[in-house]
Amino acid sequence: MGPCVLYNTPWLTGAFSIDIDLMGRLVEIDNIVSIKWNSPDNICDMEAVKKYADKVAFMDNSINPITSHILGAKMYLAIPDNFAPKYAINMGPFGKTPVFRGSQRALEA
Repeated sequence: MGPCVLYNTPWLTGAFSIDIDLMGRLVEIDNIVSIKWNSPDNICDMEAVKKYADKVAFMDNSINPITSHILGAKMYLAIPDNFAPKYAINMGPFGKTPVFRGSQRALEA
């Protein structure tokens, strides 16, 4: 089997969401190369990115892509850009703008 992207979409499954322990097992599978990630638990959401970003490429699917990028995410799903195009301009390419740098300084303070 070729490279796979794992999707965690708890809003579609009703009750199931990948937790940190299951994530740890899944990232050890060689052909899982990326994860479209969002968790209903914000702590789990950020902890997974921080803990496993060196093993897979995370695509942030939360409302906080800046923090995810700081923690190691490589991509973000740009849903807000559909109704707020200036948001995309300020985020691209994924955090290389003064808006990102100001947000990063605020988070690190």
